[in-house]
Amino acid sequence: MTYANETLADGSAWGRPDDSTSFYTATLAPVFTVNADYFGRPQIKPYVSYMTSSWDGYSWSNTSKGNETRFGIEAEIWF
Repeated sequence: MTYANETLADGSAWGRPDDSTSFYTATLAPVFTVNADYFGRPQIKPYVSYMTSSWDGYSWSNTSKGNETRFGIEAEIWF
């Protein structure tokens, strides 16, 4: 879980209604290891992350505004 607060000297210069914005994120990311020995790899890491901002107009990406939930899978392989 993460909390951040961004304060701007002049909020209107960035098109914000005020000069302070709070961000909250929560991520769930379990790790599954295919081989459990000392050099156990590969690891598969599915995740879900929820992000929100105190400013409703905040854009996490080009296609979304406000709150956003992201899903994904990462893999780690090394020798």
